[in-house]
Amino acid sequence: MEHNPTGFAWYKEEQYEDLLITFSEDRTNLPDSYGLWLKEAEMEFQRLRDSGVPVYKVEVDLYDFLSWCRANGYDIKHNTRHLFVAHKLRSLLEHLE
Repeated sequence: MEHNPTGFAWYKEEQYEDLLITFSEDRTNLPDSYGLWLKEAEMEFQRLRDSGVPVYKVEVDLYDFLSWCRANGYDIKHNTRHLFVAHKLRSLLEHLE
C-alpha cells in the first residue's frame, strides 16, 4: 500500500513554553514539557517510518505560524497547526522536485 507524504510538526525547544501558552485552551497532543514532547514525537515519527509512511519533519516556528494564521484568516487551534504543517510540507516537496 502506497502512502502519501506526511508532515510531522517539529517544534523548537526555545519556543515550546510559548507554544503551550498560545495553545493553553487547545493543547491537543502537547505534553507539559519539551522533553516529554520530544520523546513522544521521536517514537511516533519512527513508528510512522517503520510502517512505510513517507514522513518528513516539518519545523514549526511559532511566530511564523501565528503570522500565517493572521494572513490567512485562521483561528489559532490545533487543527490549524496541521494545515500549517501541510502547507510547509507542500513547499518543501516542491523544492525537492
